[in-house]
Amino acid sequence: MKKPKRLWIGQEIWVQIEKCLFNLWIAKKTPATFKETVDAVLAMNPDRLSVYNDAHLPHIFKPQRRIAEADLPHAADKLDILSNTIERLGEAGYVFIGMDHFAKPDDELAIAQKEGKLHSNFQGYSTQSECELLAFGISSICKVDDCYSQNVRTLDEYHEALDHGHLPVLRGLRLDKDDL
Repeated sequence: MKKPKRLWIGQEIWVQIEKCLFNLWIAKKTPATFKETVDAVLAMNPDRLSVYNDAHLPHIFKPQRRIAEADLPHAADKLDILSNTIERLGEAGYVFIGMDHFAKPDDELAIAQKEGKLHSNFQGYSTQSECELLAFGISSICKVDDCYSQNVRTLDEYHEALDHGHLPVLRGLRLDKDDL
């Protein structure tokens, strides 16, 4: 299997050729500078993109404390960024899958959407109606059978649990008959 190419294009933006992920909340972004980011990503011709506005929760996620609240785009700018991005990706031929997902027309998500076979889960969209989702890393969420779990929120807690031979689970929930 060919290893995907990865490219660093600046401020918390990693691009993997098969799928691109980037955040609307990136510090010091404006509608104009985010348009430049979108154009740079489009130049790499990805199959799919997720464009999302992460929650800024510095009281929970220590690394976010390095981002000053004043450096985050205001609500009106975030809306402009999203609107401009939807328009630009549409012009570039991407299909708006929903919420924050875009794909090329020949991508399996776009095909599933067109055929009425697209499914959604707590992570986004899928071509599978039910599948297991495994969690790796801090704060990640897992779904196996009728159970959900979330990993611990700090790297120290994560490593400590693994070092002691435990899964780094912070909390979990088993669905009951009413949920299913």
